[in-house]
Amino acid sequence: MNISQRQFPLIYTLPLGDQDNLRLCILKLAGQWSTSTIFDYLRSPNSNVPLSAVRILEILLKQALLPVTHCEGSLFYRNNSEDQSDPVVRLPDGFELRLGFFQALYLTQQGLTLNLQTTLTKFYPHMDILDFLHIHLRKDIRKHGMTSNDYEKARIVLNGCKITTQQSNYTQVKG
Repeated sequence: MNISQRQFPLIYTLPLGDQDNLRLCILKLAGQWSTSTIFDYLRSPNSNVPLSAVRILEILLKQALLPVTHCEGSLFYRNNSEDQSDPVVRLPDGFELRLGFFQALYLTQQGLTLNLQTTLTKFYPHMDILDFLHIHLRKDIRKHGMTSNDYEKARIVLNGCKITTQQSNYTQVKG
């Protein structure tokens, strides 16, 4: 039986052999649509705008970009790579300039429209945190350690920074 023809809520219980008695309860089936709803709207613009269909397409488009980009808020930037056609621009103050973009998909009377807006954003360079603090504290913390004043300076310079740690089992944790 097709799931769209079933009554809701549906409750599935795991087999009795499992010690954990968990169950999944589906309260209602999410709206379903096909790409024909977009074409129907284009043929008759006075009908209801299929906003959920457009949002789903927009999400799928953004998901397709994830292997080659990273997202900061609603902006996308290319992942670091040595073979990029547009190399990272290093600034004298230690920052890097990166080209990013914002995308939005809209449904107009002319059809689907992809709106792209580009931006240049300053980033700290990708580097080891100890080397980063060495530069910004102007001292080798590996040899001399950190004072309470150094911790305060580090807190200020790292405020808002995303840091990726590499644990001893070599899995990455982003924070």
